[in-house]
Amino acid sequence: LTPAHHFQFLVLRTQTGGHHGHGNIIAHIRVDRRADDHVGVFAGQPVLDLDYAEDSRAETDMNVVCFGDNGFIEIQGTGEQAPFTRTNLDALLELAEKGTQELFAAQLRALEQS
Repeated sequence: LTPAHHFQFLVLRTQTGGHHGHGNIIAHIRVDRRADDHVGVFAGQPVLDLDYAEDSRAETDMNVVCFGDNGFIEIQGTGEQAPFTRTNLDALLELAEKGTQELFAAQLRALEQS
């Protein structure tokens, strides 16, 4: 993993309101994975985990955040030097999904070692 890779586990909880101010009752707790990756097009090629030098000269720059196996939380992309095509977008999303799956595997290994 490089410094550009980030991952964490999220705990989501849904609460129901207490009756007459008696507090909240936890109705559901869910723990899931979250990972984000930085992808882009550099020198005409899709690149996973752009470093600073590549990022500063990338033709397309994109941050992608995924949540467990449930898809995307955030997709933010910029055509830095020119508009990017749907083909570029699809290739970058596939690359980002591959990267976040690698991060999810690293999360599980870290948990198993702790």
